[in-house]
Amino acid sequence: MITCKPNLTIAFITHVNTKDRTIFSGTPFYISRYLDTCCGNVVRIDNLIPDRISISYLLKNLFVNRSYLLLFETIRCRLLALTGKHADWRMSANAARYCARQIKLRLNETNCDLIWVEKSCVSLRYLDTNIPIIYESDATFQAMIGYYPWFSNLSENAVKTGNETERNALRKATAVIHTSRWAKESAVNDYCIEPQKIYVLPSPPNLDKQPDRDIVLKERLFTICNLLFVGVDWHRKGGDIALAVVDQLIHLGINAKLTICGCTPPGEVTAQRFVDVTGYLDKNSETDRDTLKQLFLEADFFILPTRAECMGISFSDAMAFGLPLIATDTGGVSTVVKHERNGLLFSCNETPETIAESVANIWNDKKRYSAMRCESRNYFEKQICVDVWAASVNKIIAEILGRRRV
Repeated sequence: MITCKPNLTIAFITHVNTKDRTIFSGTPFYISRYLDTCCGNVVRIDNLIPDRISISYLLKNLFVNRSYLLLFETIRCRLLALTGKHADWRMSANAARYCARQIKLRLNETNCDLIWVEKSCVSLRYLDTNIPIIYESDATFQAMIGYYPWFSNLSENAVKTGNETERNALRKATAVIHTSRWAKESAVNDYCIEPQKIYVLPSPPNLDKQPDRDIVLKERLFTICNLLFVGVDWHRKGGDIALAVVDQLIHLGINAKLTICGCTPPGEVTAQRFVDVTGYLDKNSETDRDTLKQLFLEADFFILPTRAECMGISFSDAMAFGLPLIATDTGGVSTVVKHERNGLLFSCNETPETIAESVANIWNDKKRYSAMRCESRNYFEKQICVDVWAASVNKIIAEILGRRRV
């Protein structure tokens, strides 16, 4: 890995635990590691809000930084749920204030040159500092309303608070990094953020080590067409569509199978003879990470016909392994999946039959399939890999620190 490490200290701020590789698909863990390796000395200010307010947490922290207000917010949200409306207590103004108090104490202990806020607008809302800030996110609050299931049926106050928190974070940041054009367009159109302040930079893969090019592009035997599906949410990620595509491939005379990783699909799915279910893999386990790596190595295509997606970090992972991508054009997916280049990009209304026919045409044309594999890996090396990402981040850092010195 190329290291471009200036002599600066970066405060990496997020409300989640950066030691847990399962949170946000492991992105906070890996981004903080990449920053530490390639960009500066990282001080992690994380785990600001617990996943849930347990009795043990309250006994330990009840009167610390007014954490008792979080208990109030959880009760309020539960009562709200009785009315059929939804709100996330972790996005409340009290949660934002709670984060700000903790961050202030930690910043006072650290001489930081730069703040990086990772997917945590709630951490940034009430943060008062003169230190330049980079805010990285894969979506805006407004873009998520009604898009992801847990952003549906929000109360009026939840929408207002969420948008205020997002707006304050975007305006307070010195620079904003979004992982897709979709997210940037929302920031510009929904929050009136100046476009030149926002950089579109897809996230690199969440891998411990970049796989060797010669290994991932070695010659295939073409005995079976193995489509890999990776996702915790079977329905949102389009697992049923992936299943129908593979079923149709078999009807077209192709010896195909679907490998399912990350979730346990409905029982009738696992009963299919062409389905291989690995189930949930814990990325905190080295054994499970090795298993996931092997699944990518054994796959011929990566399929994720998702119904809602901010960017899809698994696409970055799949490109590292030189897999052609099969995806739907929703959210920020088109930023990384290029139709007829590194994969196939379909409308969300496309039928499994049409998708299967396109996949079959590529699989039956060995030269075309091999070329798409190479293009997928090439796109990874030129656009997505850690070295390219770090070079872009270092350029952004140099620009904002340079403006500060003028």
